[in-house]
Amino acid sequence: MEEQNDPNFQGQQQAPSVPSAQPLPTTPPAGFTPQQPLIGTLPNTPGRKRRNYLTAIIVLLILVVGGLGAWKVLGNKSGNNTVTKTSTSASQNNQQPAVQVAYQNDYQVYKQTQQNAKVSTYTLVDKNGSKIQQAQAPTSLKLVSSVGNDMFLLVDTSNVEKPIFYSFSKAGLNQLSNLPASLTTPQVTRGVGPIGIKGYGADSVIYQYCSMDSTSSSCDIRIASLVTGSEKVIKVDELNTYGAHISALSADQKTAYFIGVSPQNLQDFQKQADKVTGGQVVSESDPAADKLYALNVQRSVLQVDLASQKVVAIKPVTTQYTYYGKFWISPNGQNLVYSNGGEAGQLHYVRISDNTQKIIKLPSATLSTEPFGATTTTYDPLYSPDGSSMAFVVYDTTGSSKYLETAGVINFANLSVKMFASQPAGSSGINVGAYFDNFRWLGLNQFDYTAGAGNYGYDTSSSSPKQLSTSYGNFVGIADGYH
Repeated sequence: MEEQNDPNFQGQQQAPSVPSAQPLPTTPPAGFTPQQPLIGTLPNTPGRKRRNYLTAIIVLLILVVGGLGAWKVLGNKSGNNTVTKTSTSASQNNQQPAVQVAYQNDYQVYKQTQQNAKVSTYTLVDKNGSKIQQAQAPTSLKLVSSVGNDMFLLVDTSNVEKPIFYSFSKAGLNQLSNLPASLTTPQVTRGVGPIGIKGYGADSVIYQYCSMDSTSSSCDIRIASLVTGSEKVIKVDELNTYGAHISALSADQKTAYFIGVSPQNLQDFQKQADKVTGGQVVSESDPAADKLYALNVQRSVLQVDLASQKVVAIKPVTTQYTYYGKFWISPNGQNLVYSNGGEAGQLHYVRISDNTQKIIKLPSATLSTEPFGATTTTYDPLYSPDGSSMAFVVYDTTGSSKYLETAGVINFANLSVKMFASQPAGSSGINVGAYFDNFRWLGLNQFDYTAGAGNYGYDTSSSSPKQLSTSYGNFVGIADGYH
């Protein structure tokens, strides 16, 4: 990779090897708030600009969303009929290997809603545009994940304390009433409940489930059948030792990637933080806040082979300490991207294989990825199935275009950034506060999304998106916070 001529590359650091993991402490560290999980947390964390609802908070160190996969499919009466398809992306010219895709779901879900209506019409359409199924349901359904080749899992987002799930397939749109409690546990506290729900096999989902009490937290891997409601529990000790949360699932559903921190590295960071804060929780107005965000954290990416249920590799990665608390690992386990909330004009990148850190420059120094207010108005980034590209949304922070959104794609072969669509002044999206929404990759180099009231498709090799039909309404994309 030619780095010296690439303007998107800046700086490089190397982290020391991860020390041997030590048992987690049984009592909270100084400054710890008991109602937050102990595993994977960092104390003494201030609020951040435009987070006006927080002045002092303990932020989870490890909060990632992704998925896992590869276990015997539960509820699949015909056995394991996974079809392995080899797909070649445009990035193969940059010596990216072909990716094995376990399931290729080419269907699309649309929603059509009359003004002020509480019920919408949902339509399942195949890749040729033919209607497969149509049904009415609450207008607040969002897509959690595609499942197999022709099924979708949706969730009613109107009540986060009592999530209701639906399946949508050739058999119709059906409310699921027999799911295990681990899947329907509300995510009232971040990092507790089901995390990173992903389609697995023909008719199941796989996710990380975390529970906690006043002093500790425990996580495992669950596989639940959407057909029978049966559940499989997989325990991997290192996930709890490192306080690791799920971040990515490989396209062949054989490998899952987690990000965490060893107990030793957590203690080392606590010592650094205490020097800055004097062991006290600080507010966003405290001068110590910016010093905290300048600190580095030694994290670890854990690669789990799902067939053997073993951690087969642990890679050290160095990141800055971040309020945002989200880290996106590519499905091929090669790339890590994160936003250090409040920093305009850049995203942070880590090449996992050798812990090389770079800055991805955005086209304008005024573009930011940080949520503002109490709402994530910018969509969580989405990797292509092979991990070679990532779609993301940023917003402008200044001038007449303040808060207007721009959508772009990162090519990881050279960390180049291409912005392909911008929000027109005076326009608004389908949902309040979000112009670009409902993203979903349909292949290795093509994804669909909504912009305002329109449907669009974008091929990463093209210069501009293509407007698509709205005859069935708008796309139902992956719910922000579930991917």
